[in-house]
This record gives sequence, C-alpha cells and structure tokens, in this order.
Amino acid sequence: MPTKAPFCPLVRKGWSSLLAPVLIGEGSWSDYDLAAPGDRTGNGHVDLIARHKTSGELRLYEGTGNSGEGLGIGPTAVAIGSGWTRTNRPLFTAVPDANGDAKTDLWATGGDAQLYFYPNISGSEVIVGTSGWNDFQTLN
Repeated sequence: MPTKAPFCPLVRKGWSSLLAPVLIGEGSWSDYDLAAPGDRTGNGHVDLIARHKTSGELRLYEGTGNSGEGLGIGPTAVAIGSGWTRTNRPLFTAVPDANGDAKTDLWATGGDAQLYFYPNISGSEVIVGTSGWNDFQTLN
C-alpha cells in the first residue's frame, strides 16, 4: 500500500530530495519568539522577525540570499518595535499581506484579551477583535 510523503516546506516542486537545513545565526535563540513574514524588505529573499521574550524588542532580520544568508545575524537586525513583551502582546504572527497593500502585516493578541492587526508591520494597530483572545494559545 503506498504511503503519503510527509509535508515538508523544504521540498521544492520537481525536486525529489530534501534540502539540507541552514544555520541562520549563531548563539541562543531560546530568548526569542520568531515569525517569518516572507519578503518584507522587497529584495526577493525571505526575512525573519524576532521578539525578545523579556525586553519585548521586535527586530527585523533581512534575508540577503537564497539559502538564508543574513537571517539571524546581529548587526543586520533593525529594531522595528518595542513593548512587545509576552504580557503586553502574548501571541504574534506575521503574514505576507493580509490587506492587499503589498506589505507584510502582523497580528497579535493583547494582554487586554483583544486581537490587534498591524498593517505594514510598523503601522498603528487596529483592534479587530474586542474580547476573548486571551484564551488562544497560538496564531498562524
């Protein structure tokens, strides 16, 4: 009986093997929550958003190559937000473009149980859910 191959985002159409994992930074990532917004900077390479769990600083790491170059390298990170602690914004995720403006967007839950939408990542938040969002354990 044939078995279905497991889904893996590292398998490209027409390829019959998995790509090797790529190291995207050195050091400890255990202090960070990560989100992959797609190509936020418009240079044709995937970018990474990292939130420091304690300080709440939100940083954008620009990808500079096809194999993850630039991701997770300290000096290339740009601070794009502050106050994103787990108390203030318990959950967050990034999406390539939720509102059709061709810019990466963020979604986050608030410590006040509301759901927030951040168009263009650094834009002002818009409350899109007014209660009950503190019961969610993940956003994606």
